[in-house]
Amino acid sequence: MTYLSQQTYCLHRGLSMKTVLFFPYTNQLGSTIPSVTLANQLREAGHRVVYASQGKYTHVLEQKGFEVKPINE
Repeated sequence: MTYLSQQTYCLHRGLSMKTVLFFPYTNQLGSTIPSVTLANQLREAGHRVVYASQGKYTHVLEQKGFEVKPINE
């Protein structure tokens, strides 16, 4: 199912698309990668997934196609 058809499906069923924010500690890959499985499932369901992230593994999230917003500590 494409993103557009997922949106149409959700709208016809009365479901709204959500924006989901993940805020992992990205200086450790072990705390970042587990969230990617859930984020992929949410994205496949048509939701917008955003990572608020800073650290040496931020590029991993970008390579997987996620929107990444920088944060300041």
